[in-house]
Amino acid sequence: MSAASARTVNTTRSTRRPSDAGGGVTVRPIRSAADHRAALAEINRLMHARKGTQDSDRLDVLVTLAEAREARHVPVQAPDPIAGDGIASD
Repeated sequence: MSAASARTVNTTRSTRRPSDAGGGVTVRPIRSAADHRAALAEINRLMHARKGTQDSDRLDVLVTLAEAREARHVPVQAPDPIAGDGIASD
């Protein structure tokens, strides 16, 4: 079997379930506010994962998904240039 035809790991099952396929990182899409809160809680739990571990890989994937959802659903307001930044200048 060539590398191109090797089976890929399903990464969309659950953010809570351990991998069933060879130790891969399993996560699922963040579709709701509840999913987002659960992902943030999991990210918080994994913040100090050692690099190169499954927990570190899981953290990377969850952060990417959370950032993508936040970019779509929590737009950042541009600062008001007239209001300034609250810092007094001399």
